[in-house]
Amino acid sequence: GLFAGQWGLWVEGKWSTLDGPGTDGNLGLAYMGLDYAISSDAVAGILVQFDRAAVDDDIGRYSISGSGWMAG
Repeated sequence: GLFAGQWGLWVEGKWSTLDGPGTDGNLGLAYMGLDYAISSDAVAGILVQFDRAAVDDDIGRYSISGSGWMAG
């Protein structure tokens, strides 16, 4: 984490590109969380996640995209 002591802040992201025969697309995913060490055996925290995807074919038959988020 980024904080010293009992607090921790972290960030993670991933990006992937699809370049197949006749199909192109991408997928992105990002996480961020904050946690607190209650004791040496227990940690509590929160998480926020966002994702985005888009795929289409090269001749225009379809195009799919979407985004979403989650918190917990």
